[in-house]
Amino acid sequence: MINDGQSQRKIAKLLGVSQSGISKFVKRFKERESVENITRSGRPLKLSMKGGKRSDRQIMRVARTNRRTPLAELTCIVNQTLPHKVSSRTVRRRLKFHGYTKRKVNKTLTINTTNRKRRISWCRQKLHWTLNNHWKSVIFSDETKVKINSQIRVSVWRKPDEVWRPECLGQRGGRCLSVMFWGCVTYHGVGTLEPVIGNIDSEKYIECLDQNLWPVIAKNFPDGGYIFQEDNAPVHTSRRTSEWEKENNVNCMSWPAQSHDINIIENVCGQLNSNLKKRNT
Repeated sequence: MINDGQSQRKIAKLLGVSQSGISKFVKRFKERESVENITRSGRPLKLSMKGGKRSDRQIMRVARTNRRTPLAELTCIVNQTLPHKVSSRTVRRRLKFHGYTKRKVNKTLTINTTNRKRRISWCRQKLHWTLNNHWKSVIFSDETKVKINSQIRVSVWRKPDEVWRPECLGQRGGRCLSVMFWGCVTYHGVGTLEPVIGNIDSEKYIECLDQNLWPVIAKNFPDGGYIFQEDNAPVHTSRRTSEWEKENNVNCMSWPAQSHDINIIENVCGQLNSNLKKRNT
């Protein structure tokens, strides 16, 4: 068509392709008298050959079956199932292409049916709460254990959205030193942060509240009207603690079991853990 004197624009319109594509085609033919691609340098990808998609599926299948297996061992298992051997680098590259990378194991999180219903009921009760009328008055509290030495790292092959799959969960294991802190936070800012020496019991918890809760109340709620939040840990719900809170007119908020994720102080505790770990490394 070019030899017949037709323009590239007209040819592109007739063939339904772009004019730039026709231009590249003509240029390639004039330079090399051929339109075939030049052989590229380097070894071709093994998994781009015939059966590559099937090999990819096999690698994914092996990874899902052996999520905790190191890359080297995973490659050995893969090579037992593929018609041709591949390197660990290839296996890792194909896993990453499909979204699988080695990620740390999260602890198992299971909420029984009763507590699920209680969580839903609690959240529905708080739907009408507003910041100015209710949440500004809440003192969120919790204890957190800071790990001084990191635990033995256990990781699994998974996608970002597979974090809570049963096969991707489990205990991390390992031995480490730890220090417990009690703290609280309000709308007005972070409250007291108090280290707890040894194991905490009702008497030690009451002593901690007596020394650290009142200053926060005096500073942020001098006229009262506060709501004290604590979870359902045994030392929080014991008879001795309940009696002390009743004697001192501590206005406590009801809290559903297994609901630490609702407590905004968890973000503060996570940041504290991160900062202390960096300081000790």
